[in-house]
Amino acid sequence: WQSKSKKITTIHDLQMQLDGRGLRLMIMKKRDDMLMKYSESIVTISNFSKEQIRMFYPWYTGELVSLGNSISFVDGYSPRLIEDDYILYVGRICKMKNIVTLIKAYASIKGSVKQKLVIVGTKNTYWEKEILPIIISEQIQERIILYQGITEKDLNSLYKFASLFVFPSLREGFGFPPLEAAAMGCPVICSTSDSLQEVTMGLLYYYEHPMNDKELAEKMMEVLDKYPDRTHLEKIAEKYFSKIDYKDIARGAPILAKDREQKLDEMFSRCRHAQLIITDRLHGMIFAAITSTPCIALKSYNHKITSSKDNFKHLEYIRYIEDVKDVEEQIKYLLNTKFEPYDNEFAKKRFIKVIKEEIKIE
Repeated sequence: WQSKSKKITTIHDLQMQLDGRGLRLMIMKKRDDMLMKYSESIVTISNFSKEQIRMFYPWYTGELVSLGNSISFVDGYSPRLIEDDYILYVGRICKMKNIVTLIKAYASIKGSVKQKLVIVGTKNTYWEKEILPIIISEQIQERIILYQGITEKDLNSLYKFASLFVFPSLREGFGFPPLEAAAMGCPVICSTSDSLQEVTMGLLYYYEHPMNDKELAEKMMEVLDKYPDRTHLEKIAEKYFSKIDYKDIARGAPILAKDREQKLDEMFSRCRHAQLIITDRLHGMIFAAITSTPCIALKSYNHKITSSKDNFKHLEYIRYIEDVKDVEEQIKYLLNTKFEPYDNEFAKKRFIKVIKEEIKIE
């Protein structure tokens, strides 16, 4: 500790000083005290954690920097693991993660939703003593699925096919699961506790009082009602189209450089032959724009479509909607309107230098 070398230390958060007890708290506090005393600079993962460190150690005069954090994924995902529709939670099973509130909220809407509740975590004493009795008393044993020790591809699959992800945590220095779920295109509800609203940039669905199960239940119903259910979309589409083609355009296995042009040509051809594209992916919008294919872009839960929609507003055949109830009206409009084809002259001018220099991107 007391070497002459300068030290830069990473501290994710000080949550254990808030929630630890007894000997464990004493050990954690002693460790943190030593780190702060002998570190010239401290790096942390959120502005919330930065302010938390300042609160616990107001005497610290060294540099304190928040560099944020990142999420990473294994490429691809497993085939769908659960046939039924489901609501998902991923995280530790403990008091600070507030799963009790989620269970109570789910129990209160069980008669109004078809989804089961899937919990990914490790069964422990807290599950047996605090969670399981509530599940039994609410008679929802058959609607709760607990997954333990799953692979990353299985986790990606659970995120991808979930109707809704809920994260009611009380303590978070950062909070990975809501970001992971959103990145997989799943609608997300999370509490506003600690750093959550900061790290998710206010782009998800939130509820204000984390332990209020009635408030959470109302928010769950609100989001489930908004979410574009595939069955509902199919019924609408079948009224207007004789053939419906489904394509998951999220990147799966890596595409070799030698195959990229062919793969792009295949996707462009597929889009050009469609009367209409319905998508919740930004790259779906891009393919539709380039091929001049009428497109309905549904509000995305990882912010990409929402934050990019203004870039497409000059294209009348790209229609952005936030409520699935507007889909049928937009289908009628797009099928009965003639549009000017996509003009990429602006792109040619912008990238003329690249074209002239014949820069080859491998």
